[in-house]
Amino acid sequence: MCRDWRRDKMWKNISLFGYIRIVIYALLAVVTVRYGLFIKKAATGSSFYRFWLLLGAVFTVLLLCVVFRVWAHLPKPLRIVIAVLVIISAGIFTVVEALIFSCFHEPQEEVDYLIVLGAQVKEDGPRLV
Repeated sequence: MCRDWRRDKMWKNISLFGYIRIVIYALLAVVTVRYGLFIKKAATGSSFYRFWLLLGAVFTVLLLCVVFRVWAHLPKPLRIVIAVLVIISAGIFTVVEALIFSCFHEPQEEVDYLIVLGAQVKEDGPRLV
């Protein structure tokens, strides 16, 4: 006889917000890992695919933390420190991105060259991706 997963103790006290977070973290984990594997398979010589795999692992850990209610079992001072670090990190990221986007505009004069970040310029010239 098959057990009804909805009656398991682990799933019993998860709120609707918890289920939404589980779905979001699961989707983000799958998408980032698949994208990382796609970049690796493209064989461009870039090792940036590792970032996407690591991000997928982070989303998987967050998913497991929600499922097993790890956050509720942490001491309150540690939860405060983690929350403050996340808020500060998100604030710094937002400010840096705002500064980057504020500089997007048409050039005032003609330029002789253009630097493309991430173009993987090797000794024999730029990589053809």
